[in-house]
Amino acid sequence: MQQLRRRRIVATIVALVVLVAGGLLLRQGLSRTALLEQPETSVALPSRETPPPTSAPPTTAPPSPWPSPTPSPTPTASPSPSAATAQCSHSTSGFTPTSFTLARVGAKERVIAMRTQGGQISAPPKNDRRSAGWWSDGPRPGADHGKVVLTIHTYRPSLRPALGNELYDGGESALRPGDVPQLHAKDGCTVCYEFVEAQRIMVADYDPSSRVMLDPDGEPSAVIVICWDFSSSTKDWDSRVFFQFRRVTG
Repeated sequence: MQQLRRRRIVATIVALVVLVAGGLLLRQGLSRTALLEQPETSVALPSRETPPPTSAPPTTAPPSPWPSPTPSPTPTASPSPSAATAQCSHSTSGFTPTSFTLARVGAKERVIAMRTQGGQISAPPKNDRRSAGWWSDGPRPGADHGKVVLTIHTYRPSLRPALGNELYDGGESALRPGDVPQLHAKDGCTVCYEFVEAQRIMVADYDPSSRVMLDPDGEPSAVIVICWDFSSSTKDWDSRVFFQFRRVTG
């Protein structure tokens, strides 16, 4: 009896060891798979060689983790310019934006203030596929001069689209001339911008001294910057798209 009992104990111990080892291997395999499937996003452009903070373009965002599972809103028809500008502020002092509205693509998302770091502008959080990063060291929405700089993520083609993918789906701007995006403050103040055009520029052709992205002393305006032309060989983005807007006051 003692010998039979000893055999049963040994068999139980062996089974437990196999089960634990299998669990460890499974977890290691899942971790390895997750690392291999991380998305990559970026809003980088060559830096302009002028003193910070008002002359530093956005930085290259590191590879992004899994996109947020939140479903994309259904795109809606953009309201008429007169209706969209009815709530626009005439403020000239500027404010900190906390959210934005792009009615054409059904987007009403948060804005995250991003300061200059190492001479460059940070991108939104890696896993945030719909928020916009606002360069808080640059011009403020509602100010009487300067171009407000916003960055939005684009995800590589193998992943669920980010808002940047929606804005330039099929290589064409989803926004139309006359569309009126809005930037909102926490206190309810709203600044409106009219969409003018979308400019796609290859990184190799970008001129850091141009006013395509940075114009701190010009007329009140705004630009949304996204990445485009993902290269499967370099795992990087070969171009940027600049959505240009001019301020409207209703």
